[in-house]
Amino acid sequence: MSQGCAFELCSTVIDFILRRVEYLAQIQSQRQREKLLKLKNTITELQGTLDRDRSKYGKLRTQLRRAEKDIGGLIRQIDIVDRKLVQQKKRMKGLQSERQTLWTDLARQRRVLAGQIRTAYAMGRQEYMKLLLNQQNPSVMGRTLVYYDYLNRARTAKIGAIDVSVVKLEKLEIQIKDQTARLKRTRVQQLAQKKKLEKSRINRSQVLVKLDKKIRTREEKLQLYRSDEKQLER
Repeated sequence: MSQGCAFELCSTVIDFILRRVEYLAQIQSQRQREKLLKLKNTITELQGTLDRDRSKYGKLRTQLRRAEKDIGGLIRQIDIVDRKLVQQKKRMKGLQSERQTLWTDLARQRRVLAGQIRTAYAMGRQEYMKLLLNQQNPSVMGRTLVYYDYLNRARTAKIGAIDVSVVKLEKLEIQIKDQTARLKRTRVQQLAQKKKLEKSRINRSQVLVKLDKKIRTREEKLQLYRSDEKQLER
């Protein structure tokens, strides 16, 4: 083979190799562009998902803080109701003690009045006439009868006043019992609402923990994708 033919063959081979290298380089470049485009789409999708997760996380945090604030408010309200119940119990105990004292006094006053009536009755009409005839001064007898009458009327008035006080106390006790019943119903409702809010708070807290973990994982993945993107863009 002549030198000319050898040179021409060598040039052809080199040209083929160069073209092949260029072709492979174009294919490689095309693949990189496709890979980069795909990676960019993945990054965009991941960024969108991450943004939505962050938004959801923020809303859940706001709801959680609101729930905690509501629970705190309910705890304060329950504490107020508990204090009122204690006060009502003390008040009721005091009224019952006062009523018992009045009942005791009422019974005593009635016994005394009954004794006075029996004494006056024992004098009888005949005894009254004898006493009247034997009295050296009839005015003394008159004053004695007036005195007994005064005692009876005073005792009866005292009994009437005690009866009125007892009735007032009994009405007041009924009012306190009604108020206490309403307070207890309110407390039951508040405890039920508190329980519901606490359950919701726990659920939100658990969701937040899981969502926070997802966000961290996606942030790490996004960081790796962006690093790969920079590598492909070189």
